[in-house]
Parts: sequence; structure tokens; C-alpha cells
Amino acid sequence: MRSTTARGCLAAAALIALVSGARAGPMGFDGSQMAMGDFGPNWREAWVNHAYTPRDAIGIGGLFMRSDDERMTRDVAELTYTRLMVGGTCRMPRPTPGS
Repeated sequence: MRSTTARGCLAAAALIALVSGARAGPMGFDGSQMAMGDFGPNWREAWVNHAYTPRDAIGIGGLFMRSDDERMTRDVAELTYTRLMVGGTCRMPRPTPGS
């Protein structure tokens, strides 16, 4: 039996992905969006995030788990907040003249 919560989260993720078009970029600029998913026979999860600043993002997610013997299931729906805590630019050293 499939959960309506998990199906709703997956449908929301698919709708956002379709409406926003095929765009991709690093989470680190204002207005970026990201969708993630992992789907298997006993484990399904999906998340969608939207960055409202270059360092802050909010999102929704859903998770479905089932035991290997298929007797127990768990559904989780969540709201997420992500904050970039460490600056992430990588700078290469400039070559010195004459080297």
C-alpha cells in the first residue's frame, strides 16, 4: 500500500520540476531550485528546495520506508531549511613572475 503523503510529495516535486523547466545550477545563487530523489523497492525519498538568498533555502520532502518482510511501513513528510555556513570559493594561487 502506498502512502498518499509520499505520493503527494512526489507529485509536488514532479510538478515543480516540470514548471521550472530543465535548469540546473549550484545551490548558492538567489532563485535557484533543486530536486533530489532516491527510489527503490523498500525506500523512496524526494526533496525539492528553493533558494531565496545565495545562502538560504527552504523546501519540502517525503520519505517512504518498508521493512524487507513488507509488514511495517513508515511515511515521513518534512519541511526543510538549509543554510550555507562556510564560504565555498576555491582560489588557485597565482603564478609568480618568472616561474
